[in-house]
Amino acid sequence: MAEMSKDNQKKPKRSAKNELRALKKTDLYQLAIHLLEITPEANRVVSKWINKKAKKAVLAEAREVVEKERINPNDELLMEYWDRVQSIRSVSNEPSLTPLQKQRIQQRMNIISELIKKKQVSTEAKFAFIDEMFSEYRQTKSEFGDILIDTLFNICKKDDDWEYLIKKLEEKAGRKENRLIMDIYRYHLKNTDQYLKKRVKHLYSGNDYWELTTFYKRRKKVKTAVETAEKGIAKGTGSLKELYGFLFNHYFSTKDITNLQRISQAMIKQGSKEPELLERLFRHNSSQKDYATAKDILLLWYESLRDGGHYDEYIRIKHYLKKMREHLKKADWKRIKPEFLEYVRQQNISDYLTFCWEKGMKKEIVAIILETQQMKHTDAQLLRLCDEFAEKLQDEFPGEIVEYYWQRVYKTVTRGKPQTIAKCIGYLKKAKKIYAGILKDEAAWERRFEDFHNDFKNHPSFPHEEMKGL
Repeated sequence: MAEMSKDNQKKPKRSAKNELRALKKTDLYQLAIHLLEITPEANRVVSKWINKKAKKAVLAEAREVVEKERINPNDELLMEYWDRVQSIRSVSNEPSLTPLQKQRIQQRMNIISELIKKKQVSTEAKFAFIDEMFSEYRQTKSEFGDILIDTLFNICKKDDDWEYLIKKLEEKAGRKENRLIMDIYRYHLKNTDQYLKKRVKHLYSGNDYWELTTFYKRRKKVKTAVETAEKGIAKGTGSLKELYGFLFNHYFSTKDITNLQRISQAMIKQGSKEPELLERLFRHNSSQKDYATAKDILLLWYESLRDGGHYDEYIRIKHYLKKMREHLKKADWKRIKPEFLEYVRQQNISDYLTFCWEKGMKKEIVAIILETQQMKHTDAQLLRLCDEFAEKLQDEFPGEIVEYYWQRVYKTVTRGKPQTIAKCIGYLKKAKKIYAGILKDEAAWERRFEDFHNDFKNHPSFPHEEMKGL
């Protein structure tokens, strides 16, 4: 029974189709030749089959050609807008654009970007447009060139787009183009290997080294970041503030005093003047009782504030002065004080007058308020301040202050404005009061007043009526 059951099991069907599928190409070819030789009808069947296949292939190829040759209307629109952009640019040969030109160009470039971003133009048209823009870009480094680059970055979305843009940028790559290529690798293609390869070949400024330092720092490669920052302070150009700041933080946190002192000396030797870092260094060296280094840093700190235009703020001046006087020895302070005070005076006379008053430098104030009357232009705030100090100092310096009032009188009358007449009378009254009450010399007042009257009695703005009461 078991044998019968086994014999009755269905065997897999064998068919010609299955057998043909199993044959190799050479065997199929030999079979076809054999059939043609032994069966006359086979020639007609084979010919008909081949012709049918060939016709389908030709039709498919024809359709492909038609599709390729058919022009996308948006491709034409893209180039039309580009022609309009070029026509706006060609109106003027100036390197910079007028606000109206910039606005019109930007509008059309925005339309172009939208066409491309919405995939309404063919890839071929997009790359042809990129070629056109680069041809224009290489002819101009103006604001128009910046608009072109912004547009290029706006329309590139796929990796193929970015790769093609890199190819175009590399054809004539300067610093700017290499900077753009690095940005593409780092932020768009996320290709850190290519970014690093490019970045390490193009390190010039302190900012270049700082970018690479932060790249390593974010990836927790602290040792490499420190090495890069060290190279940056040795070779980088321009501001090295961030690099020094990073190294200071690192060596402070690791309590590496040897390296901290080394980069401090390097900073001083280079003449690098970063106020915040210098203040930090000053405090450190002061705490270490290193007077010589602290003094050098303090003087550099002073120069950094002086050259950085920070003296508009009187509070900063006062704060810095206090630091200097607290730390510097008398001989060093005596040497730096004249230069320091002269610079403050040149930068802001009002602040300097206030500073002098706090330090009891009254003779200096008197000399300055007299000097202000020789200036062609004096701002109202300074004049008010001079009047205030004149009131305060008239008892100690009556002769100088009365001369100040006479100068104010002559200047106000010369201007001839109605609103200055009251001021003129006010200054005359103050001068008379000093002559009578402090100098006790009314005869001198009479002489000066008569001279003034004779000088200006025919002047159209001379206040005859107001003078009667004097």
